[in-house]
Order: sequence, then structure tokens, then C-alpha cells
Amino acid sequence: MSSSDAPSLEKILCYCNKVTESSARVLLSSGKIHDLSTFQEKSGAGSGPCGGSCQGNMRQLLEEYSGVNPGTSNDPNVPDLPRDFVRAISLFNRRYYWETHEVLEDMWREEIGDRRLFYQGLIQAAAALYHVLNANPRGVLKLAPESLNKLHASPKGNPWKIDIHPLISALESYKTQSEEILAKYISGFDYKLLPRVELSPDLNVEA
Repeated sequence: MSSSDAPSLEKILCYCNKVTESSARVLLSSGKIHDLSTFQEKSGAGSGPCGGSCQGNMRQLLEEYSGVNPGTSNDPNVPDLPRDFVRAISLFNRRYYWETHEVLEDMWREEIGDRRLFYQGLIQAAAALYHVLNANPRGVLKLAPESLNKLHASPKGNPWKIDIHPLISALESYKTQSEEILAKYISGFDYKLLPRVELSPDLNVEA
């Protein structure tokens, strides 16, 4: 396991900021926290690089301890986000691309439906961006087109309607830049274009 990742022995509430559910429950048991913003401030959860996807579970904990429903627009027809997927996106947005690849690959192996293709597209995207960071245009040219094909072909594998347009745009740009680097038109990649994948805080995470 990467040292950048949270330990797996205890249930994690917020992967980005490494906040455990047990520590959050200790805070809530004081009876002094009754709203989401205070819960975020005191716990450190809900405002990380993934876009605050754990806020749905934070709302559930708040209701459990205070009896107050802080409100959510979560669609009951949308499945909960897998915990490992949230972990992968947190790693991705911190540019730990190889670690993202490893987490998603474990999930991909267990999938048999539409999500399998979606996960594979994200795996190849993470690997392509890993090659961007390592200034390897040939690696980008091998993986970016494969990733783009799968991401375009797998809308049913993304039932959470996660916006992957910034990722697609970045992959297309880095594919073009790779061709230009190999042709010696430019000297290197534009790292300002490295994308983020935002997860809606209205989505719940699997228990």
C-alpha cells in the first residue's frame, strides 16, 4: 500500500483528509454539533480533493446523533458510490496516478457489467497521466486513445453522472502534445492541464 493512502484497518469516513468514522462519532457524541458546516470544520471531513463526496454519509451520521436531517438532494435511484472508488478519485486528484490505477484495477477485476468498461477507461487515463508526469509521450500515445474510446463508450457505467469532460479534454490535449513532442515542435507537456474529477457531495458513499 502506498504511504499516501489511509490505513484500511478502520472504517474511513473521508479518504482525502484521512478522517475515520470512529473519530467523527466521538465528535458527534458530544451533542454540540447539529449542522453540516460545523461537522466539517470540527472533523476535517467533507472538503477534500474528491469534491466532498463523503458529505452524504456525514449527513446520515448527523441525523443519527442529533435527530436533525440536514437535507440532501441525493436521488434514491442513483446507487451509492463504492468506497474504493472515492478512495481512487481522492488519489487521482492528488496526482497519485499509479496508486489510482492500482485501486481501480482491483475494482475492475470484480466487475462484469457496464462499470467494468468505465473503470478500465479510468485506469488507462490514470496510467496515461502517470506517463505525462514522467515525460513519456510514447506511453501517453499508447494509453490516452484507448482510455478515450472506453470513456466515450461507457455512459451506462457511470450511473452517478460524474463529469468526466475535463478528463477527456485533458487526455485529448496530452495526446496532441505527445505527437508534437515526438515531432520536436514543443519541448514538453503543459502540466497546468492536469485534470480533476469532481464527485458531487449529494452522492452517498457505500456503508
